[in-house]
Parts: sequence; C-alpha cells; structure tokens
Amino acid sequence: MAAGPEAPGSADGEVREAVVAWLDAHWDPDCSVREWWARVAAAGWSAPHFPVEWGGRSLPARALRVVRETFQEQGALMPPGGLGFLMAAPTICTHGTKEQIDRLVPPVYDGTVAWCQLFSEPGSGSDLAGLTTRAVRDGDRWVVSGQKVWSSMAVEADYGMLIARTDFDVPKHAGISWFALPLDQPGVTIRPLREITGHAMFNEVFLDDAVVEHANLIGGENNGWAVTQTTLLFERTGIGAGGTMTSFPPGGPKGGFLDLRAGDAAALEPPESSMKVLTVPELFELAREHGRADDPLVRQSLARLVGYARTGEWTAKRARPGAAGGGTPASPTWARSPRPGSPSSRSTPRWPSSARPACSGPPTARATGGTRRRSCSRPRRRSTAVPTRSNATSSGSACSGCPVSR
Repeated sequence: MAAGPEAPGSADGEVREAVVAWLDAHWDPDCSVREWWARVAAAGWSAPHFPVEWGGRSLPARALRVVRETFQEQGALMPPGGLGFLMAAPTICTHGTKEQIDRLVPPVYDGTVAWCQLFSEPGSGSDLAGLTTRAVRDGDRWVVSGQKVWSSMAVEADYGMLIARTDFDVPKHAGISWFALPLDQPGVTIRPLREITGHAMFNEVFLDDAVVEHANLIGGENNGWAVTQTTLLFERTGIGAGGTMTSFPPGGPKGGFLDLRAGDAAALEPPESSMKVLTVPELFELAREHGRADDPLVRQSLARLVGYARTGEWTAKRARPGAAGGGTPASPTWARSPRPGSPSSRSTPRWPSSARPACSGPPTARATGGTRRRSCSRPRRRSTAVPTRSNATSSGSACSGCPVSR
C-alpha cells in the first residue's frame, strides 16, 4: 500500500504513516460496517483532532482530512461523517456532564447514531435568539412544541441539537435551553424541502408535544445561549476554510451502511447530494484537467479563492482555542464577557476593560436628526484616518473607543 505524498517526518506524513501501520494490522473488509466503525472509534481515528479525553488523538484539525484520505487510499472504509462529529459531540463534551458524555458521544464516534441541527425557525433565522419553539417542564421530561426549518440531514438523523425557549419572562438570550432530542417519536414530523436540483438536503421539522428527557438537557436550564455559541463555533470552524466537515459515509441506521460488508461499503461513492467540499488544490487540478489553468479570469478567481481560504483558516485557528478550554467559545476578545446588567454572564458580549477608555463624565442624551443618541463628555479626538466608505460620512467628534458611542 502506497503512502501519501507528504515527505516522511512531516506532520502530515507522520500521521499517514501511523494510519497505514494501523490499517495494515486491523483492516478487515469482511467484517460489518458496524464492527469496523467500532474498531476505528476505539482507536481514536474517528475524531483524531479531538483531545484524548474526548475520545480522539489530540492531533491538529487538519489530521482528520489526512486520516480520511489515507483510509481511502488504502482501500479501507473511512470513519463515519455527519453533524454529530462537527457540532453535537464537541458541544456535549464541552458542556455536558460525565453521564451525558458517556451516553451520547460514543454512538457518534462508532456511527450508530446520526444527528441534525434544530436551530433556525421560520421567524428567527438571523435573529436566532428570537426563537419561539417552547419546552415546558413536566416532571423528569420536557414537552416541546414549535417548528424548525433548514435542518440539514434531518431525515437521516436519530437525534437533533434542539434549542427551545424554556422561560418567556426573561430577556430572550437568557430563556433558552439546549436539548438532545430523539427524533423517532410521534411528536416529530420531518418534511424534506425539495430544491430545484431535485435534491432535498434541507428539511422543516414540526414538533407537536415532542418529549425529551430532562437528562438530555445540556449545559443547564436557561443556559442554552452559551451552549449554542459553542455549537456555532464548531460549525464555523468545521464548515469554513480549513474545516473538518464531512457528511460521507453517513452514520446511523437510516444511513444504510451499518449492516453492509465493510469492503463493499468502502467501494461506494458519495452521492451527488452529499456535501462535498473541494479543497483549493483540487480546484487547481480541476482547472488543469479542463485546460483552463492559463485562463486569466480563472487564475484571478483561483487567486481570490486562495486569499479567502487563508483568511478563513486564520480566523478558524483564532477561534479554536476557546473551545479547547471549555465554556463559551473563543471569539474576538470583546465577545467573551457580559455587558453590565445583562441576564447571563456567559452569553452577552461587552467591550473588554483594556479596550474601553474611561469617560470623563456621565452619559448624557442629545437630539441628533430627530433621534435620541447617547454620548459622553469625554474629550473628542479628531480622526486622522484616510477617508473610506465606512468613515467618510461619520462625524469626527465621535467618542473614539467609548462603549456609549457604539
């Protein structure tokens, strides 16, 4: 079996060598997919970029791509994919109890359970905190009613990452909770949203007195906004440039792989509707194959894409350390701590004290263009920046860096 293109001794090369050695000792095309994935998960290859304590191998994020490529090159069935790896497992590992982690995370790694995301609603897409799906406590369970939309792979999923309103009497960010919702129950109806291509990757999900056990409340009651920020962090860093998102092969019993012979499953190609993400090198190779590598417009587009990809990778790297440390995810520094008087000390952003210059007097109000605008009596500083579209129309008397001018 041939090794990958990396030079021996390089980080990727060392990972490939380790994977090849492990596959030489353990790959069995005659076992079932269920048995094979259990073996892969136990060795930490399902999520090698996760910490060891999370069931991974503490390798860099790019190691997941290297591992999967190496499995494919060696003719072995790749580890399972899906949103469970991308968001559910790391979120539960960050905010869940030990019992929740031990119960909910291993089935993601061994491919026996698939997940979807139940966040967006018809009336709360960009304003996610405005959601109206409600969960009402009833003893040791919660009864959920509402509607979700744009839920990827919900038809194939067994569990949903559900956020629902558990308190309508507090500010909207403070009354949300995060649940692991079983989807195979009478109160859940999933309808595919057919696209013009004929595919139906997205779904709408109706919840009519669906039931979720209190044991599946992740991160505590009304603390769902902080948990949601962690989920969205893993989504951004996984789907964005340099990310780890993959949806094939599908896990869970509805994915149709678990009872196949592993060798037969390894020969299957991803369906057209699978969320295949081409890497930049693959796009360069595609341009060469079609004789467009010297086309100046194509070259310009590829160069622009390289810039976007590098920027995305740097942004993702900047965000990842916060997830490794637990709690709310890393963002720009100003998005980590609460605004004074906010309902949750873990969810509402504020400016850090190091970047917030003190005002020389109390806030006042003045009329500006018919509206009331807060200002402070701190001495104004005239901007010396070169005029741009963003600052050419702004007043030079704005209180630079002061929160009340924001």
